[in-house]
Amino acid sequence: MPAATIGAGGVINLPPQVLNVLKLRDGDRIQIVILGDGECLLVPVNRSVTELRSMFGNAA
Repeated sequence: MPAATIGAGGVINLPPQVLNVLKLRDGDRIQIVILGDGECLLVPVNRSVTELRSMFGNAA
């Protein structure tokens, strides 16, 4: 499982594996979706949250 370290000012460098899976490049934006159970999702801005929701089913 890829991991990232939080640097000064809260900057996070995502590992190349994560960038590849999300198809992100320099300058792209992500949305952070807080699930409410201590977990978050990173969603590329070019994908809709509704589309991602259907991938994970209903949160219990």
